[in-house]
Amino acid sequence: MDERIRELERRARASRDINAVNAYFGALLRLGSQCLQGLLGSGSDWWQNLLYRRALKELGGGRADLDLTLPHRWSVVGSGNINFGACRLQLVQECKEDPETHQNDHGLHPFFDHDARPLTFKETIQARMNQWEESKGTEWSLWVSWLDSCTGIVWEAGGRRFKIVPMHGELLTAPASNAEYLSASFANTPGDPLTVDATYDRDLTFDEVIVHKGWLAAVEGDESLLHRYAQTAFARFGRQRDAILDCQIRTS
Repeated sequence: MDERIRELERRARASRDINAVNAYFGALLRLGSQCLQGLLGSGSDWWQNLLYRRALKELGGGRADLDLTLPHRWSVVGSGNINFGACRLQLVQECKEDPETHQNDHGLHPFFDHDARPLTFKETIQARMNQWEESKGTEWSLWVSWLDSCTGIVWEAGGRRFKIVPMHGELLTAPASNAEYLSASFANTPGDPLTVDATYDRDLTFDEVIVHKGWLAAVEGDESLLHRYAQTAFARFGRQRDAILDCQIRTS
């Protein structure tokens, strides 16, 4: 980022004058989607990160993941018998109409291109841990709610191998009338395949969870997050299966 943009940022930050902020925002737009995607999460504070996200969303390019440094509100809506596609479209519409976060296209919610998107499985775990830590262990609504995810499991036809895709394109564009299972090519799906073994059909101990290949793939290799989550879940629920029962990964 060149010195001219940094100077515009300093003026906007110091004055918070609407014209100064708009001038800085316009300069960010001229950086383009690819540059902004690289800047996501690198800001010195939530205000700077929010403007990066807002500019990227304005351009309609790239994706923005969950940023726990941004101001946010937790809201969980039970989907009942509504299928995934209908829930996704409801999320998109509600975020567009939410005056606190989207009236000015700030893009507080994670998005893909112009629209809000469901969280990935890892982000769901992050949200649960953040809620628990913020409430000092008194609030558990995210742990006992059915949470749709844009993470997909792609199975090899007739086999026991599968791949976990953190942000699956078919789920991000699923129509309201999507089928229970979506068609996807196992061979063309990126990622290393995993094989179902006996550990997938029984409860796991804490020590087994934190090194389990399936769990590590689900949290995108974040060993620290998985350790914290398992530690909290076992302390709260006694066994891991109870803790994850309602945390859904959609399959393809």
